Amino acid sequence: MMQNVRLIVSTFSMIALGATGCTEDTPKPPVQAPAQVTGSLQDQLADVLGAEAAPNAKPSVGGKVLQAFNAGRYTYLELEAEKGTIWAAVPAVEVEVGGTVTVRSASLMDNFRSPSLNRTFKTIYFGSGLVTDAPAAGAKPVPAKKESAAAQPKIDLPEGAVSVASVYENVAAL
Repeated sequence: MMQNVRLIVSTFSMIALGATGCTEDTPKPPVQAPAQVTGSLQDQLADVLGAEAAPNAKPSVGGKVLQAFNAGRYTYLELEAEKGTIWAAVPAVEVEVGGTVTVRSASLMDNFRSPSLNRTFKTIYFGSGLVTDAPAAGAKPVPAKKESAAAQPKIDLPEGAVSVASVYENVAAL
């Protein structure tokens, strides 16, 4: 019977020591509040959807286009900015050299290696698109391939209806 008591006491002692040894003594890092989002909801949506920035938006990086070339899915731009020459990259667009552009939602990246250009940029700004100063000096999206007329089905529209294609073709007149 004495052995049973010793066995029971030692078993409970081992369980108690094991339970106290499993407590966490390291302090947990403080929980950080989420980053504050700047700009209106309209500006944020325009940025995400790729629409032109709102007139009250405050783009931060831009200048006169000295060089522009497409590589992969990006257009790389050398810009003459207020504080010197800078490089920027945006989704592929056609840009006229000599025009003035501003990079929308620019984020700075140091020592960026471009595999498609086989080049490392000491500093480069990546943006979601461009804001231009004038249509003639600005950027035009790289056009998507159009389907041939034979690939598009012929649909008879009801009287007075307008097709999406005709609206798209006449968007400048709207």
